[in-house]
Amino acid sequence: MCSSFTTASVTVNASPTASISGTTTYCVGDAASSLTASGGGTYLWDNGTAGASITASTTTAGNTTYTVTVTNASGCTDTESVGVTVNNSPTATITGTTTYCVGDAASTLTATGGSTYLWDNGTASASITPTTNTAGNTTYTVTVTNASGCTDIESVSITMNNSPTATIWHHTIV
Repeated sequence: MCSSFTTASVTVNASPTASISGTTTYCVGDAASSLTASGGGTYLWDNGTAGASITASTTTAGNTTYTVTVTNASGCTDTESVGVTVNNSPTATITGTTTYCVGDAASTLTATGGSTYLWDNGTASASITPTTNTAGNTTYTVTVTNASGCTDIESVSITMNNSPTATIWHHTIV
């Protein structure tokens, strides 16, 4: 009986392990930091960008998935995805009377558009009452924060006019 043996060498290359790091939650308009892929030698993102890093878009609210294919020196690949959430920012508004005479009883200024409010004087409330004891202009600024932690800032200028001075003239006729 004849027999023959052949020996073959098989190399099994290790697959890369792709990972993505970076911030994944933003507010509309935030400056986004990079999403950075690691685990291989070359990187190709699903939008065609080549390289380890990509910057998420924060121009529109919503959820976007970013996917990268990582290739190692042996040509083996792995794919990883990460979801990025961009939350709407609030729109802060302030309503109320903005012109008074010194000493008038002031009505409240009321901020709307969010879930928490912080005025520049430290008041943590939606409403604040301006002071009317000094003539001139005073700016009141509020930071409005929504449930997602996004903020908007709004300011209003209050004008305090000097109160008129009444003069009574008395003439005596002789």
